Amino acid sequence: MHYLRHERFFVLLASGGRHRLFEDEGNVVRDLPKMPLKFRDYSISYRPGGRTMAGAVDHKWHSHVQIAPQAYKGERAYFLELALRKSVEQLVLEFRRVSYEPYAPIRRQLLNILRDSAGRQRETKDGRPRPGPEHRVASATAGGSPRTSCSV
Repeated sequence: MHYLRHERFFVLLASGGRHRLFEDEGNVVRDLPKMPLKFRDYSISYRPGGRTMAGAVDHKWHSHVQIAPQAYKGERAYFLELALRKSVEQLVLEFRRVSYEPYAPIRRQLLNILRDSAGRQRETKDGRPRPGPEHRVASATAGGSPRTSCSV
């Protein structure tokens, strides 16, 4: 059994088998592979898969940390709306303010938001393409270093 705490948030982790915790608190115990743990704007689960350093499929179980679905939807909506009103430079500066830890699933989520925002940046409000380079936002972010520890 492990007790993990951060400020006023805590979680007890126990492996399968017989534990008094399961007997006393069985109705509030959650199985991490079935129901992710929500902490701040993160969703933490335990699942098989991923990739090895060589790129091969890894069938071992790993922790999986991503932006929680509600927070992801909010971030995505914010950037899609911002892409309609701001310049590429302003959008890049705002994107660099995002401060999630750089776990691989989070990097993929942020890349998806960036791609969607770049697509929105290329369209006018009536749906017609804007003139200009195809990958303005993506190329604008490639040269700089982000303000936070997570870069895409």
